[in-house]
Amino acid sequence: MRFLPRPWPLVVAVWAGSRAFFFVVGAIGHAYLSHADPGGSPREPHGILNYWAHWDGGWYAAIALHGYFTAPATSFFPLYPGLIWLAKHLGGGAAFWGVTISTLALLPALFFCYRIAEDLYDARVARATILTLAFFPSAFFLNAVYTESLFLMLTSGAIWAMRCQRSLLLAGAFAYFATATRNVGVFLLVPLAWEWLRHRRELGYSSLVGLLVAPGGLAAYMVYLWKGLGHPLYFAIAQRETWGRALTDPLKTLHKAWTTGVFGARY
Repeated sequence: MRFLPRPWPLVVAVWAGSRAFFFVVGAIGHAYLSHADPGGSPREPHGILNYWAHWDGGWYAAIALHGYFTAPATSFFPLYPGLIWLAKHLGGGAAFWGVTISTLALLPALFFCYRIAEDLYDARVARATILTLAFFPSAFFLNAVYTESLFLMLTSGAIWAMRCQRSLLLAGAFAYFATATRNVGVFLLVPLAWEWLRHRRELGYSSLVGLLVAPGGLAAYMVYLWKGLGHPLYFAIAQRETWGRALTDPLKTLHKAWTTGVFGARY
Protein backbone atom coordinates (compact mmCIF):
# COMPACT_ATOMS: atom_id res chain seq x y z
CA MET A 1 0.00 0.00 0.00
CA ARG A 2 2.99 2.29 -0.44
CA PHE A 3 1.34 3.90 -3.46
CA LEU A 4 -1.41 5.31 -1.21
CA PRO A 5 -0.96 8.82 0.23
CA ARG A 6 -0.63 9.25 4.00
CA PRO A 7 -2.53 8.28 6.15
CA TRP A 8 -4.41 5.83 3.91
CA PRO A 9 -2.05 2.82 4.35
CA LEU A 10 -2.58 2.92 8.12
CA VAL A 11 -6.31 3.59 7.79
CA VAL A 12 -6.80 0.68 5.38
CA ALA A 13 -4.72 -1.67 7.54
CA VAL A 14 -6.67 -0.78 10.71
CA TRP A 15 -9.98 -1.09 8.86
CA ALA A 16 -9.15 -4.45 7.27
CA GLY A 17 -7.62 -5.92 10.42
CA SER A 18 -10.43 -4.85 12.73
CA ARG A 19 -13.22 -5.95 10.39
CA ALA A 20 -11.58 -9.34 9.80
CA PHE A 21 -11.24 -9.80 13.56
CA PHE A 22 -14.91 -9.04 14.24
CA PHE A 23 -16.12 -11.14 11.31
CA VAL A 24 -14.23 -14.14 12.71
CA VAL A 25 -15.44 -13.52 16.27
CA GLY A 26 -18.99 -13.02 14.97
CA ALA A 27 -18.93 -16.29 13.05
CA ILE A 28 -17.63 -18.17 16.11
CA GLY A 29 -20.27 -16.57 18.32
CA HIS A 30 -23.01 -17.46 15.86
CA ALA A 31 -21.81 -21.04 15.73
CA TYR A 32 -21.37 -21.66 19.46
CA LEU A 33 -23.69 -19.21 21.29
CA SER A 34 -27.04 -20.20 19.82
CA HIS A 35 -28.71 -19.81 23.24
CA ALA A 36 -28.27 -16.04 22.87
CA ASP A 37 -30.35 -15.83 19.67
CA PRO A 38 -32.75 -12.89 20.03
CA GLY A 39 -36.46 -12.91 19.47
CA GLY A 40 -38.57 -9.95 18.48
CA SER A 41 -40.42 -8.87 15.39
CA PRO A 42 -39.42 -8.85 12.66
CA ARG A 43 -36.82 -11.60 12.90
CA GLU A 44 -33.56 -11.39 10.98
CA PRO A 45 -33.81 -11.88 7.20
CA HIS A 46 -32.82 -15.06 5.40
CA GLY A 47 -29.51 -15.49 3.62
CA ILE A 48 -25.80 -15.22 4.17
CA LEU A 49 -24.62 -13.06 7.09
CA ASN A 50 -28.19 -12.88 8.45
CA TYR A 51 -26.88 -13.26 12.01
CA TRP A 52 -25.55 -9.70 11.70
CA ALA A 53 -29.15 -8.50 11.29
CA HIS A 54 -30.59 -9.17 14.76
CA TRP A 55 -32.88 -6.77 16.63
CA ASP A 56 -32.94 -3.38 14.86
CA GLY A 57 -31.08 -4.97 11.97
CA GLY A 58 -34.16 -7.06 11.26
CA TRP A 59 -36.25 -3.89 11.04
CA TYR A 60 -33.83 -2.16 8.67
CA ALA A 61 -33.75 -5.25 6.45
CA ALA A 62 -37.55 -5.52 6.49
CA ILE A 63 -37.94 -1.84 5.52
CA ALA A 64 -35.49 -2.38 2.66
CA LEU A 65 -37.58 -5.34 1.48
CA HIS A 66 -41.11 -4.07 2.11
CA GLY A 67 -40.94 -0.31 2.69
CA TYR A 68 -42.55 1.28 5.74
CA PHE A 69 -44.93 -1.63 6.15
CA THR A 70 -46.12 -0.69 9.65
CA ALA A 71 -46.29 2.47 11.74
CA PRO A 72 -43.62 1.37 14.29
CA ALA A 73 -41.17 1.05 11.39
CA THR A 74 -41.16 4.85 11.03
CA SER A 75 -38.82 4.99 14.05
CA PHE A 76 -36.07 3.84 11.68
CA PHE A 77 -34.89 6.62 9.40
CA PRO A 78 -34.81 6.01 5.64
CA LEU A 79 -31.28 6.51 4.31
CA TYR A 80 -29.75 3.23 5.49
CA PRO A 81 -32.62 0.91 4.42
CA GLY A 82 -32.85 2.94 1.22
CA LEU A 83 -29.22 2.17 0.41
CA ILE A 84 -29.84 -1.53 1.10
CA TRP A 85 -32.86 -1.42 -1.22
CA LEU A 86 -30.78 0.15 -3.99
CA ALA A 87 -27.92 -2.33 -3.56
CA LYS A 88 -30.30 -5.31 -3.65
CA HIS A 89 -30.91 -4.60 -7.33
CA LEU A 90 -27.37 -5.87 -7.93
CA GLY A 91 -28.32 -9.24 -6.43
CA GLY A 92 -27.87 -10.57 -2.92
CA GLY A 93 -29.92 -10.42 0.25
CA ALA A 94 -30.74 -7.54 2.56
CA ALA A 95 -28.45 -8.80 5.33
CA PHE A 96 -25.50 -9.18 2.96
CA TRP A 97 -25.87 -5.65 1.62
CA GLY A 98 -26.52 -4.20 5.07
CA VAL A 99 -23.25 -5.68 6.33
CA THR A 100 -21.44 -4.57 3.16
CA ILE A 101 -22.66 -0.98 3.47
CA SER A 102 -21.78 -0.83 7.18
CA THR A 103 -18.33 -2.30 6.62
CA LEU A 104 -17.47 -0.04 3.67
CA ALA A 105 -18.77 3.09 5.43
CA LEU A 106 -16.28 2.54 8.24
CA LEU A 107 -13.29 3.04 5.93
CA PRO A 108 -13.90 6.75 5.19
CA ALA A 109 -15.13 7.20 8.77
CA LEU A 110 -11.71 6.12 10.07
CA PHE A 111 -10.02 8.51 7.64
CA PHE A 112 -12.20 11.42 8.76
CA CYS A 113 -11.58 10.64 12.44
CA TYR A 114 -7.84 10.42 11.80
CA ARG A 115 -7.75 13.82 10.13
CA ILE A 116 -9.88 15.44 12.83
CA ALA A 117 -7.66 14.07 15.61
CA GLU A 118 -4.53 15.11 13.71
CA ASP A 119 -5.94 18.62 13.26
CA LEU A 120 -6.78 18.88 16.95
CA TYR A 121 -3.62 17.22 18.29
CA ASP A 122 -1.02 15.35 16.22
CA ALA A 123 -0.39 12.18 14.21
CA ARG A 124 0.34 10.08 17.32
CA VAL A 125 -3.06 10.89 18.82
CA ALA A 126 -4.69 10.31 15.42
CA ARG A 127 -3.19 6.80 15.21
CA ALA A 128 -4.37 5.98 18.73
CA THR A 129 -7.82 7.36 17.89
CA ILE A 130 -8.54 5.08 14.96
CA LEU A 131 -7.00 2.03 16.62
CA THR A 132 -9.18 2.52 19.69
CA LEU A 133 -12.26 3.21 17.60
CA ALA A 134 -11.80 0.22 15.30
CA PHE A 135 -10.89 -2.39 17.94
CA PHE A 136 -13.05 -1.28 20.87
CA PRO A 137 -15.16 -4.29 21.97
CA SER A 138 -18.48 -2.75 20.95
CA ALA A 139 -17.07 -1.88 17.49
CA PHE A 140 -18.61 -5.13 16.23
CA PHE A 141 -21.73 -2.98 15.73
CA LEU A 142 -19.86 -1.31 12.88
CA ASN A 143 -20.18 -4.61 10.95
CA ALA A 144 -23.85 -5.11 11.71
CA VAL A 145 -27.03 -4.12 9.87
CA TYR A 146 -27.24 -1.03 12.04
CA THR A 147 -26.78 2.66 11.22
CA GLU A 148 -23.76 3.12 13.50
CA SER A 149 -21.12 2.90 10.79
CA LEU A 150 -22.96 5.00 8.21
CA PHE A 151 -23.88 7.62 10.80
CA LEU A 152 -20.29 7.78 12.03
CA MET A 153 -19.06 8.30 8.48
CA LEU A 154 -21.52 11.13 7.85
CA THR A 155 -21.06 12.94 11.17
CA SER A 156 -17.27 12.68 11.15
CA GLY A 157 -17.33 13.69 7.48
CA ALA A 158 -19.26 16.84 8.37
CA ILE A 159 -16.74 17.81 11.06
CA TRP A 160 -13.80 16.95 8.76
CA ALA A 161 -15.24 19.06 5.94
CA MET A 162 -15.67 22.03 8.27
CA ARG A 163 -12.43 21.83 10.26
CA CYS A 164 -10.00 20.42 7.74
CA GLN A 165 -11.44 21.58 4.41
CA ARG A 166 -13.08 24.82 5.56
CA SER A 167 -16.14 24.00 3.46
CA LEU A 168 -19.45 24.62 5.16
CA LEU A 169 -21.32 23.58 2.02
CA LEU A 170 -19.64 20.15 1.97
CA ALA A 171 -20.20 19.83 5.71
CA GLY A 172 -23.86 20.67 5.20
CA ALA A 173 -24.15 17.96 2.55
CA PHE A 174 -22.74 15.37 4.98
CA ALA A 175 -25.11 16.65 7.67
CA TYR A 176 -28.06 16.44 5.27
CA PHE A 177 -27.55 12.70 4.88
CA ALA A 178 -26.76 12.28 8.59
CA THR A 179 -30.18 13.73 9.48
CA ALA A 180 -31.75 11.26 7.05
CA THR A 181 -29.99 8.47 8.96
CA ARG A 182 -30.82 9.48 12.54
CA ASN A 183 -32.78 12.36 13.98
CA VAL A 184 -29.93 13.29 16.33
CA GLY A 185 -27.91 14.24 13.26
CA VAL A 186 -29.61 17.63 13.55
CA PHE A 187 -27.27 18.42 16.46
CA LEU A 188 -24.47 18.78 13.91
CA LEU A 189 -25.83 22.30 13.48
CA VAL A 190 -24.19 23.24 16.78
CA PRO A 191 -20.51 22.51 15.93
CA LEU A 192 -20.96 23.65 12.33
CA ALA A 193 -22.43 26.98 13.43
CA TRP A 194 -19.67 27.37 16.02
CA GLU A 195 -16.95 26.76 13.45
CA TRP A 196 -18.59 29.23 11.10
CA LEU A 197 -18.61 31.89 13.82
CA ARG A 198 -14.92 31.29 14.47
CA HIS A 199 -14.00 31.59 10.79
CA ARG A 200 -16.81 33.76 9.41
CA ARG A 201 -14.43 36.25 7.81
CA GLU A 202 -12.69 33.49 5.89
CA LEU A 203 -15.87 31.61 4.98
CA GLY A 204 -18.15 34.54 4.25
CA TYR A 205 -21.90 34.83 4.71
CA SER A 206 -22.70 33.01 1.48
CA SER A 207 -21.42 29.77 3.06
CA LEU A 208 -24.38 29.83 5.46
CA VAL A 209 -26.26 27.96 2.74
CA GLY A 210 -24.53 24.90 4.18
CA LEU A 211 -26.30 25.41 7.51
CA LEU A 212 -29.63 25.64 5.73
CA VAL A 213 -28.93 22.41 3.85
CA ALA A 214 -27.83 20.49 6.97
CA PRO A 215 -31.27 19.62 8.46
CA GLY A 216 -32.74 18.87 5.03
CA GLY A 217 -32.66 15.08 5.41
CA LEU A 218 -34.76 15.28 8.57
CA ALA A 219 -37.10 17.81 6.93
CA ALA A 220 -37.61 15.56 3.90
CA TYR A 221 -38.50 12.58 6.10
CA MET A 222 -40.92 14.74 8.12
CA VAL A 223 -42.67 15.79 4.90
CA TYR A 224 -42.92 12.12 3.88
CA LEU A 225 -44.51 11.21 7.24
CA TRP A 226 -46.83 14.21 7.13
CA LYS A 227 -48.14 13.23 3.71
CA GLY A 228 -48.33 9.50 4.49
CA LEU A 229 -49.47 9.43 8.12
CA GLY A 230 -50.68 12.96 8.75
CA HIS A 231 -48.02 13.88 11.31
CA PRO A 232 -44.47 15.10 10.56
CA LEU A 233 -43.14 13.82 13.89
CA TYR A 234 -44.67 10.37 13.68
CA PHE A 235 -41.25 8.80 14.25
CA ALA A 236 -41.27 10.34 17.74
CA ILE A 237 -44.82 9.10 18.36
CA ALA A 238 -43.76 5.58 17.35
CA GLN A 239 -40.72 5.77 19.63
CA ARG A 240 -42.94 6.68 22.57
CA GLU A 241 -45.94 4.45 21.94
CA THR A 242 -44.23 1.36 20.51
CA TRP A 243 -40.79 1.35 22.09
CA GLY A 244 -41.50 3.19 25.34
CA ARG A 245 -38.89 5.88 24.72
CA ALA A 246 -39.26 9.12 26.68
CA LEU A 247 -37.19 11.99 27.98
CA THR A 248 -35.87 11.32 31.47
CA ASP A 249 -33.22 12.56 33.88
CA PRO A 250 -29.57 11.41 33.51
CA LEU A 251 -29.52 9.55 36.86
CA LYS A 252 -32.47 7.40 35.83
CA THR A 253 -30.75 6.71 32.50
CA LEU A 254 -27.55 5.68 34.33
CA HIS A 255 -29.51 3.34 36.60
CA LYS A 256 -31.31 1.81 33.62
CA ALA A 257 -28.03 1.30 31.77
CA TRP A 258 -26.52 -0.45 34.79
CA THR A 259 -29.47 -2.79 35.41
CA THR A 260 -29.74 -3.61 31.70
CA GLY A 261 -26.02 -4.36 31.57
CA VAL A 262 -26.31 -6.71 34.55
CA PHE A 263 -29.24 -8.48 32.89
CA GLY A 264 -27.32 -8.82 29.61
CA ALA A 265 -24.31 -10.26 31.42
CA ARG A 266 -26.41 -13.28 32.38
CA TYR A 267 -26.08 -14.52 28.80
